[in-house]
Amino acid sequence: MSNSLRYLLTLAVTTIALSVAAVVLTVLVDPYRFFGTAPVAGWTSLKPRASQQSDLAKTYMLARARPTTLLLGNSRVEVGLDPGSSGWPAGLRPVFNAALAGHGLFSALLFLQDDLALKPPKLVVLGVDFQDFIQSGNDSSEPLENAAERRMLADRSGTTNGTREIQVWADAITSTLSINAVTDSVTTLLLQNPSRDPTLTPDGFNPLHDYDYIVRHEGAYNLFAQKLDAYEAQYRVFHPSDFRDRGKNPQFRYLMAIARACAKHRIRLIILTYPYHARYFAMLHALNLWPSFVSWKRALNRSVDDMKAEPGSEVRLFDFAQESAVSREPVPPPGDRRTQMRWYWEAGHYKSELGDRLVTRMMER
Repeated sequence: MSNSLRYLLTLAVTTIALSVAAVVLTVLVDPYRFFGTAPVAGWTSLKPRASQQSDLAKTYMLARARPTTLLLGNSRVEVGLDPGSSGWPAGLRPVFNAALAGHGLFSALLFLQDDLALKPPKLVVLGVDFQDFIQSGNDSSEPLENAAERRMLADRSGTTNGTREIQVWADAITSTLSINAVTDSVTTLLLQNPSRDPTLTPDGFNPLHDYDYIVRHEGAYNLFAQKLDAYEAQYRVFHPSDFRDRGKNPQFRYLMAIARACAKHRIRLIILTYPYHARYFAMLHALNLWPSFVSWKRALNRSVDDMKAEPGSEVRLFDFAQESAVSREPVPPPGDRRTQMRWYWEAGHYKSELGDRLVTRMMER
């Protein structure tokens, strides 16, 4: 055998061996919960990279979960409403949290359509966020198609998605035979500390271990201050709106599309506004956005009235975005790293302990 042939053979065997090793590692560790591999306690239970690939992870997690109750919204649902809460009635379990951080109602609509293609749920709980609506303004454009949409069972019109099979194969390759997948698998093995390392549970909940670590080591005041600074910088560019022409705002259009899909399939729909902290409300006042906030809530009520006129509709709106004794929970002073807030991580995100109270309230007949 010539040296060149021996080299090519060695290269081929090495490539195959490394590829097999990469596949075995990534499937067993399953860093994005793509495969649904049973976790090994202390080794692969936490999935710190799944929360960063949540649109990929939750699509395939949803297919395995086949939930009776589907939770939709943004990060305020993802970290605030725990599918494992005792407040969910037995007849409405299992519950799956399909909320996506940083995403608006278009993504919620896609996940609902995906779930409808799998097995229609009995209940949909949808969180709506003032930020998404005022950020959208009067933009009438539709989002461009991306990989997240191509991997759904149904496309944005609700019909069978012809590109899904190709995207599933692409996701499988990305989740196994890629440098990122191997690196994230190793990272997963190294980050298994539940008091510090982030994760995404099998039912889609993010317990915010990383926020808990920050609060314990830096104090709640610092987290509140950092997030409020970020909110203020973001909200300063928003233009006040009275939301009178709801049709020009894409979030209202997606909201109505979600409501119609639920009515068509006789699915109960619960819409909730989020229980922001009083400091969030103070920021809206300071930025002259409070009148828009009030107008937004009125527009939501008008939308719900329209939804109730749809045949088969069963919809309720719970307005938790109000000042109360809970929303006025005192923030610990600077330097206090011992006091733990009961209800809030920071002004825009509430803890699952408060979420449990919301669940109990929403489940009351």
